[in-house]
Amino acid sequence: MEVLRIIVNRLEDNSKKEIAVPSDIPLWAFHYTLAKYFKFDVSGPYTFALEEDKFLSLAGTVTGEWRKQVGIWFMSPYRAFNEDDWCEEFDGKSDYEDWLERKTIGPYIYKGYYQSERRWKDDLEDFVADYADIVIVSKDMNEYGFSSVRPLTWDMEYDEDEFDSYNFNNLPIKYLPFLFDHGIDELVETLTLDEIHKEYQRIIYRDGYNKEVFTIDIVNDGLLKETIDEVVKTYMPIEI
Repeated sequence: MEVLRIIVNRLEDNSKKEIAVPSDIPLWAFHYTLAKYFKFDVSGPYTFALEEDKFLSLAGTVTGEWRKQVGIWFMSPYRAFNEDDWCEEFDGKSDYEDWLERKTIGPYIYKGYYQSERRWKDDLEDFVADYADIVIVSKDMNEYGFSSVRPLTWDMEYDEDEFDSYNFNNLPIKYLPFLFDHGIDELVETLTLDEIHKEYQRIIYRDGYNKEVFTIDIVNDGLLKETIDEVVKTYMPIEI
């Protein structure tokens, strides 16, 4: 097992913490580590995402390119955050506090319902089939600089002089967020920090309730042997 050094920067006050973590820690377990150190509600909504330029590079310019990454990198934005999801693995029988603590300790095994490539793809495909095979976009922007973007339903009439229509896969990516209440950039939570680090060295963490934003730098260098030995022995993150 490798050990990664994580530099967490809280953008609100530019405060930093450095944490040594097992390289195979998944985002769902890493969330509990961050909530522990920054003392916010572990059950509140949160998201992990790539930096905007990295997201756009991966997502492409049209929705069909982004769609290929759903279930691999991105969650389907159709399924809005459910407050029960964060604890879906809790069996209701064991001690709750002990269970919560164990979620930050490896080996990390996910037994939840949603976090699989097939389920995320099925979820998005349901949305497209039911609501958004064709999407219309107003040619003119409103006073706030936004276009009107909405699915074209079977009983809807629209003025072709005022709206452009797109097959869902051909919809320019810049219009896609307006179809959902949930973000299109949210990372699949079974991704491990090691898997992310192979492609990207920084991700963004957003705490939904507190509306705080953190940058997470993933580094594979310079840890003291004593630190590495402690993480390997305990299989849990430690602050350094």
